[in-house]
Amino acid sequence: FSKGLKRLLDEGVGPDNFTISSDGQGSLPIFNEKKEYVGLGVGKSSCLIKAIKECIFRENIPLETAIRALTCNPAKILKLKTKGRIMAGMDADLCLLDSSIDIDTVIAKGKVMVSGKKPLVFGTFEKVSN
Repeated sequence: FSKGLKRLLDEGVGPDNFTISSDGQGSLPIFNEKKEYVGLGVGKSSCLIKAIKECIFRENIPLETAIRALTCNPAKILKLKTKGRIMAGMDADLCLLDSSIDIDTVIAKGKVMVSGKKPLVFGTFEKVSN
């Protein structure tokens, strides 16, 4: 993603014209070195923050440009009027990053879901840790 985004930006494509998504929690086939199917894994949504880090640290794309691909751009395309921006009347979905661009805190609709890199709220199919 990072190289492609850098190329688009270098060719004059504006930062409002791209998005990024994942197959997070989707089926992910696993192949051995002979390219034979050996099992089925699960795609991880963590690939998104990894892609943003690559944009910043490998391609020197500013965070505020790269993050648009995950926030306001898809919200606008999908017509999610209360998503993608920080302002009064919005859903208050926030992801706070540390200086290494690792996720520290996640807030969804104003509710703290992750704090200090520790999950506080778990979904039906998520592993609950003690």
